[in-house]
Amino acid sequence: ETAALVGIAGIELHIGGLDDQRAAIRHRIARIDRQVQQHLLQLAWIGPHGTQVLCAARDKGDILADQPLQQRLELMDAAGVDTHVLSFPAPFVWSDGAEEGRRVSTAFNDGCAEVARDHRDRFELVATLPLPHVDESIAEAARALDELGAVGVSLCTQCDGTPIEDARFDPLYAFLSEREVAVLLHPDGFSVPGALADYGMEWAIGAPFDDTVVALRMVYSGLLDRHPGIEWIVPHLGGTLPFLLGRVDRVWERDA
Repeated sequence: ETAALVGIAGIELHIGGLDDQRAAIRHRIARIDRQVQQHLLQLAWIGPHGTQVLCAARDKGDILADQPLQQRLELMDAAGVDTHVLSFPAPFVWSDGAEEGRRVSTAFNDGCAEVARDHRDRFELVATLPLPHVDESIAEAARALDELGAVGVSLCTQCDGTPIEDARFDPLYAFLSEREVAVLLHPDGFSVPGALADYGMEWAIGAPFDDTVVALRMVYSGLLDRHPGIEWIVPHLGGTLPFLLGRVDRVWERDA
């Protein structure tokens, strides 16, 4: 059986062998096995100070709100979704203090892990990490994988302005590759501050373009080759990459 990972809205579809009858395929995908990139945050997990850290990152007051868990379960049932893979909502935890980043990340991971334990058939955890603090991120990844049952980790498409392939992150990638960890990427708006600040463009088009940029940076920089054990998941169908792939190939062949 062939498993196909489809990045449309972070949905992972498991489709039968390519020679299956069309009707059988329709039957298989009529229900979504696992929906990736599903954000959940209960403010009680991180406390008032953690909430202030995240709101300051977005510079927009109290932008976060709890979502009743029962409401989410009802929406999942209505949409025919078996399992949500829970991850941290943007903005990410950018903190100069390693301890502050570690504390907020740990609180979120513990909270989501409890939800997953209470609803084993409905939720899974993708752990958040306190980058740019590499040692703390490795420790939290190990804890989440070994103690909390996380099915992967989540990273931003850039780290507070630092490209994802920066060499300072290599120890973390080496750890994740050795453990063969799935890494879910997610943009934090658009990586060029102010470029798309008007008309809601930062999230409407900026985030998918950041998906495109990170996918190409990982290929061009050799990051994928250096750490082959990592299974990378780029959301939103890789942003604009499917539409620009022919152009990307032509420029690469011309300038290589």
